[in-house]
Amino acid sequence: MNPLNGKSISENPKVSVVIPVYNSEKYLGECICSVINQTYKNLEIILVNDGSTDGCREIIDQFAQDDSRIIPVSQENQGVQTARNNGVAKATGEYIMFIDSDDIINKDFVKLLLLELKKNDSDIAYSPLVFCVDSELQMLKKLNIENCKHSTKTYTSEKAIKGLLYQKIDSTAFMLYKRELFDNGLRFDNRFRTYEDLMFCFRAFAMAKKITEVHLQMYYYTKRETGTLLSLSARRHDAVEITDIIINEAKDKKQRRAAMSRQLSICFYGLRISSALAEEEWNNEFCNEYWQRIKKLRAKCFTDIKMRTKNKLAIILSLFGKKTLMRTFKLFDKTFH
Repeated sequence: MNPLNGKSISENPKVSVVIPVYNSEKYLGECICSVINQTYKNLEIILVNDGSTDGCREIIDQFAQDDSRIIPVSQENQGVQTARNNGVAKATGEYIMFIDSDDIINKDFVKLLLLELKKNDSDIAYSPLVFCVDSELQMLKKLNIENCKHSTKTYTSEKAIKGLLYQKIDSTAFMLYKRELFDNGLRFDNRFRTYEDLMFCFRAFAMAKKITEVHLQMYYYTKRETGTLLSLSARRHDAVEITDIIINEAKDKKQRRAAMSRQLSICFYGLRISSALAEEEWNNEFCNEYWQRIKKLRAKCFTDIKMRTKNKLAIILSLFGKKTLMRTFKLFDKTFH
């Protein structure tokens, strides 16, 4: 059954799509095309050029000439969070959505999320990300959701926050939001350049009454993370600081416990990334901090029945020391990857 058959959005509200752009000329055109070709047409497409040094500006200007819905915005390089905030400041739609400039969306993405958001009287709607590499995009672009059944699940604010912190819900900003959330002060925190979406989602869910998940593959997130192993491990440090803030902002003991579980997971993964380094490099400042936090959190988190099983196994391994834990991570990745 076509999930869109016979369904229309009578009010035809405007949706503002904010796309921060930085040095993504290889992918930008395809991203923009996936937005302008949406079956839902009442869009405002805000392309925020974050000081790109490649050909992104020219690509944006060309698309803006061809489609009056496109609004180009330029800023000096200040990072994706500031670019998103500046896009929100320009937005005039009743609903706001964010997309990264090297990702693409299914042609019915906006329409279906808007339909389900309104149907369930929710403040936020999203579909789980499809993580893919470049070679998979051609196949995914051909996915026709008209031939796909879908289910939805609507969460209260409290349940959505638990799902986020226990990693049942993706911590990304690629969702559809009612404008009222931003009118009430929701913004991205530009103190952090990585993993800030986790804090943004936490705050968005805390402000929302209901959040609807649409179970269809519609947002195609391309994995292009680059950098040295040490720099990748260092990026996890932002996530540690962010979970510190979430722990402080949590409204009750249950939320704090969930946030501590998420922080423990982040620290384990930071050590796992670092385990690919030579052993003499395992005493860098980031590894040492992750290890200290693991020792502090493991007893508190082990009895949390909602925590991931693999994190409980990592807690047990950690009792034999940091080297044993990291050697196990290294062996696992070498064996299974």
